[in-house]
Amino acid sequence: MTLRSLSVLGDAGAVKKTLVGCLTYMVLFIIFLIGSCYANSQWCGLGLSQLEELERKGVQYGDVMTFFEKRGQPLCFHAPSGLFEVEKSQTPDVAIWVADGSDLLTWAASATKLAALLSSGELLPRGRLVIVINKMGSVSRSEKRFKDAVHVFSVLNLNYR
Repeated sequence: MTLRSLSVLGDAGAVKKTLVGCLTYMVLFIIFLIGSCYANSQWCGLGLSQLEELERKGVQYGDVMTFFEKRGQPLCFHAPSGLFEVEKSQTPDVAIWVADGSDLLTWAASATKLAALLSSGELLPRGRLVIVINKMGSVSRSEKRFKDAVHVFSVLNLNYR
C-alpha cells in the first residue's frame, strides 16, 4: 500500500489538530478490519494499547498529534485510497486547508491567504487540495451558509498547476 503525504494548514482557530486527531483516532476500527498497517516499517495509526492509554488519560482529538509527537511516531492513518502520513510539507501529495466555519468574517482572509500560498509556490500539492469548512456545528448549519463559503473560496484563483 502506497504511503502518501498530507499537510493540514489553515486558519488559526479552525481546530486543525482536532481534524487530524479524529482521522488518526478513527483508524483503529479500520485496522481491525484490514489487519496491521505499517508505514516506513513503523506502525501506522493507533494500536489497542495506545487507544487504552489515550482513553485512560482523557486525551481529546485535538491532543492526538501531541501524543504521537512525544513518542516520535509517524502521525498516519488509513483511508480508502491508501495510507496517509501527516507532515509539514510544501509539496504534499494532499493538502487540506481548514477554514473556521463559525466566523464568516474570516473566510475572505482565509481564501486570500490560501491563494497567496499557492501562487507564490509556498504550497504546491502534488495531488489534491481539499478545503474543509470546520466548526459548522457551532453555527446554524445550512445549505446557504455552505454555498456562501464555497463562493468565497471560488471567486479567487486557486489554480496551482
